[in-house]
Amino acid sequence: MGVKVKELVKPGEYYIVVRFGGRKKVKFVGPKDEAESKAAEIETALKLYGADAWRLINGNGREESKAAPTLKEYAERWLRQIKDGVKPSTHECYRSNLENYIIPELGSRKLDELNKATVKDFIGKIRRLKTRPGSGIQPR
Repeated sequence: MGVKVKELVKPGEYYIVVRFGGRKKVKFVGPKDEAESKAAEIETALKLYGADAWRLINGNGREESKAAPTLKEYAERWLRQIKDGVKPSTHECYRSNLENYIIPELGSRKLDELNKATVKDFIGKIRRLKTRPGSGIQPR
C-alpha cells in the first residue's frame, strides 16, 4: 500500500498515485497543499476501510450513490433471480433472513455506501441480539 504525491511537468501542479492490493490509481489534484491533504485522507481511508476507500480517489462517491440501488432494491431483485436455481426452502430462508434482519437495519442504504466496517457492525449487533443458544448468526 502506498500513497504518493508527485509533481507534474507543469510546476505547481500535483497528482496522487495510490497503490493498494495490486491496483494502481492516479488522481490529478492541483496545488501541493491540496494534493498532500487529499493523499492523507486517502491513506487514512485505506487503512480504515481497505478496498472500499477507492471511491475517495474519484471524489466523495455521492455522484455514484444517486445511481446505486438500495440494499432492499438489490435484495428483492436478487431473490427473484435466484428463485429457480435454489430449493424452495433455501429461498425461503434467504427471504426470511433478509426481511427479518438485514432489510430493517441496512435496507435503506445505497449499495455504494456499504463497506466492511458497516457490515461488521451489523453482524456484531445481530450477535448481541441473539436470545437463545443456537439462534441468530453464529461466529465461525
